[in-house]
Amino acid sequence: MDIGYTGPITFESFSSAVVDPVLSDTLAVWRNLRDENEDLARHAHRYITDGLHAARR
Repeated sequence: MDIGYTGPITFESFSSAVVDPVLSDTLAVWRNLRDENEDLARHAHRYITDGLHAARR
């Protein structure tokens, strides 16, 4: 079903290893899922792209 959304799609890491420690404390981040920014960005891009392709099928 096409809903006509044309806005941005984002990914939030919620890892204290890659975001400001104050924000991590505010969000109560208790474990790091990733600790390397480029690896995280590649993973997020692949996850979002795969999801978009699957939704188009």
